[in-house]
Parts: sequence; C-alpha cells; structure tokens
Amino acid sequence: MWARLKQPITLLFFLMLVFQGIWFTVGNYDYFSNDNTYMNGAALFYKQFAGVGILLIIVVAIVTGTVLHKDIQYKSAGIFYSLPINEKQFFLGRFLSALLINVMISVGIFVGMLLTPYAGIGTPDKFGAMPWGPMFHGFLILTVSNLLMMTMVSFSMLVFFKKMAAGYLGIFALVMVFLVSESTSHNATNLLAYELIDPFAYIYTAHQMDTLPSNAKNYSYLVLNSTFLFNRSIWLGGTFVLFLLAYRRFSFKYFIVTKSKGKKTLFDRIEENKRIKVNMPAVKQIFSTGEFLRKLWRLSVLELRNVIRPVNFKIIMGILALMFFLQNIMWNATFYLGPTQPLTSTMTYVRLTSGFYIMIILMIWAGELFFRDKTVNIWQIKDALPVPVWISQLSKFVAMSVVALIMALVILSCGILAQMLQGGWQEIDLVQYADDLLGYKWGWLTFIMYIALVFFVAGLTGNRFLTHVLCVGYYLFNIISFDMGIMEEVRFGFGLVPGV
Repeated sequence: MWARLKQPITLLFFLMLVFQGIWFTVGNYDYFSNDNTYMNGAALFYKQFAGVGILLIIVVAIVTGTVLHKDIQYKSAGIFYSLPINEKQFFLGRFLSALLINVMISVGIFVGMLLTPYAGIGTPDKFGAMPWGPMFHGFLILTVSNLLMMTMVSFSMLVFFKKMAAGYLGIFALVMVFLVSESTSHNATNLLAYELIDPFAYIYTAHQMDTLPSNAKNYSYLVLNSTFLFNRSIWLGGTFVLFLLAYRRFSFKYFIVTKSKGKKTLFDRIEENKRIKVNMPAVKQIFSTGEFLRKLWRLSVLELRNVIRPVNFKIIMGILALMFFLQNIMWNATFYLGPTQPLTSTMTYVRLTSGFYIMIILMIWAGELFFRDKTVNIWQIKDALPVPVWISQLSKFVAMSVVALIMALVILSCGILAQMLQGGWQEIDLVQYADDLLGYKWGWLTFIMYIALVFFVAGLTGNRFLTHVLCVGYYLFNIISFDMGIMEEVRFGFGLVPGV
C-alpha cells in the first residue's frame, strides 16, 4: 500500500478527484438553483457521494486490478509466492490494501467539496455553513460502501479468471447496471424496483433528497429506511458471497498456473526447435528520406498498438461508448423535458458534455506514451539507434492522433446507431458529423491540439509527473475560467473557438 501511495500517479488521481468534487457540485447545483438550496448543501453532496463518478470508477478499476495481479504481470510471482507466507492472509492483505488505497484516493472528492466555497464558482450568498455531519455520513454509507463493493467484485473476478480484463469487466458490469437503471428510472411507475436494482443506491438517494423541502436540503441527513437497507443487503451481500467464494478458491498454485494451449511435451518442443531455420536479415545502411518515412510509419503503428492493445484501453472505450449511446438514446429526452427528434446536432452535442473526460484521458495517455521509453528502461538502447529524434517522437504523436480519431469515430458511431434505433435515419447528416466531431469545434482537431500541448510541455520539462500536473491543471483552469466567466476572451483559451 505504501509503495502505491508514493507513486506520483496516485497524487494525480487524488487531484483529479478534488476537481471532480468541485465540478460535480456545480453540476448538481443546476437542479436546485431555483430554490433556497446552497451550493454546498447536504443534498448535493449526498448525490455526489452516491454517484461515485466516472473518474473514480476508472481509478478503482486500475488500482484494484494491479494490486493483486502485479506479481504475475511483472513476473515476480514465481519468487514471491515461494516465500513462507500464508495464502489466505496474503489475499486478504492485498484486498485490504487495495480498499484502503481506493478510500484514500476518494477522499479527494471530500476535499473538493470543502474547497467549493473558495473555488470562485459562486457568490458568497450561494454558500452556507459546511454540513460536516451529512458529509461524513454520506461518505461512509455511500462512497465507502460502493468502493467496498467494487473492490470485492474486481478481486473475485481476478481470482476466477486470472486476467486483468476480468476485474475491469466486473466493475464495468456494475457501472452498466447503474447507467441503465438510472437512465430509465425518470419515467418509471414503480420506482421501488429501480431503487433496488441500482448497485450504487444513487436513485434512492436522489429521490430522498429531491423530495425534501428547500431549507431541509442544506443540512438534513439522508433517511435510511427499509428500501436503502434492502438495497445494501442485496448488493453488498451478493458481492460478499462472491468474494467469499474467491477467498476459498484462491491459492498460489491455482492463481499462477495458466491453462496450456497445447499438449506438446518438452521433448516435442525441443525437436521442433531443432527443425526451425533462422535466417538473419541482411543489414542495409540506408539513410534516405524515403527510408525515414517508412520507419516513421512502422514506429507509428507500433506505438499505436502499445496504446490500444492493453485491456484498460478497451474497458475505458467501452464505458465511454456506453455513456455516449445512453446519452443519445435515453438521457436527451430527460434533459430537454420531453421527447425530441433524433437530430444530428443533438447526437453530436454529447461531445461537449462528455468531452471533459475524453480530453483528460487523451492527455494522460499522451504523457505516458511520451515517457514510455524511460518508464520501461529501454531509452538507452533506442537512443543509440541510427534513427533521428523526430522519427521516434513524431511516431508517438501520430499514434495519439489516431487514438483521438478513434475516440471521435466512437462518438460518431454511437450517434448514428442511436438515430437509427429511434427511427431517425433520414435525419442523419454526415456533413455535420464531420464538422462537429472531426473539426475544431471540440472535435478531433481540438483533441490533437491538446495532445500537441502535452508533447510540448513534456519536451520542455522532461518529467512525466510534472507534465501531467501542468497540462491537466492548465486544461482545468481553462474550463473553469470560461465556464465561470473569469475569462471572457476566447482567444486566451487554448483549443477553444467561438461558437462551441
């Protein structure tokens, strides 16, 4: 646990959740802006604690999976598992360390709530006394319980399938159930069923807080009736049973051994290797422009595979695609207070509401890719090769540009699919899709500009963690400044254009 807390990326996760605590408070306040509810009212904080947030979900998936699987991932399990340690104690120790790390990082949301009155996002009359009691109450019964559930699910799936993808998919399944239940509960006749189906108890919390009188929303505690207790019993009880089965199943011998893909004996493999003829390629010393461009193409493909091949990329893309699809097919009607025509402009609008997360993810991936040679300790070998620096660096930029294009195409595909399912295929406007999602109006070209910013700062600083802090911090400063009216001239905003 202490080794993980000392890593700079953990501090970055914490600071991102601090921002989430501030940003989500502003978003929730839009629903209460017409009554006497304060911006730091208890009702807003309870809903945020229950909603968890996409940033915390991604952080939990990354942290929890690596805590148990890192010994296999880094090939140290063969040595570490042979030490005189108890298997069950080892399993419980790793689980508790993952849970404590997740809880400590999630405290960033709590800190963000405390900093809300000092963030310059509202006038003093919009804030009241800080509701300390409801804040601690909501954090313990909602955030901590949800973190416990997600950590148990991730560990259980890792034990049963022995793959990082299984842990990610377990958390992804919980998120999918939450998104579907929350998006379909607004017009439901039987709200009780949705309150029980929701794994995060957000529907119950939102319903209880919304029905309170205006003044009571500022300092009242969340009422824990039989519905809430039944919801927690179903989900925490079910995940505990799953975790107990994983605890009984876990053993060093079972966890480290993978299934053999073939039935060849060692003798067969030796004989097979003897028949293999290795032809050494001839070395050609060609340093022409055409050869450099061919190297650029091959390295760009290699760097692109380094980004999209890991399981966490596929999981994050799956979560974002699901969010885009549900936004277009379910949530737009709720936002516009009634059914709407499936227009292309409505489908592309999702890039503005969810583009905040896309940009942060792309910037973090760009920084990690820029410093990958240092993190895996192969820079001394690569720098000694007769390849110009511009080829190695431009190949990474090209790879990230393709990743950004994939992001834009995912939004485009989800929009077209939503239009077709809603019977609006005649409303599909490919020209507007290209203009909104592939251009500079917070589309693909805007993504490329922020990727270029990361590469520029990385080249100046030479420090991975400092690059993340400066780039993400500057990006958040831009968003908050223009959203709150601190800056009004669009020309001072990097990557921003009039009309977005």
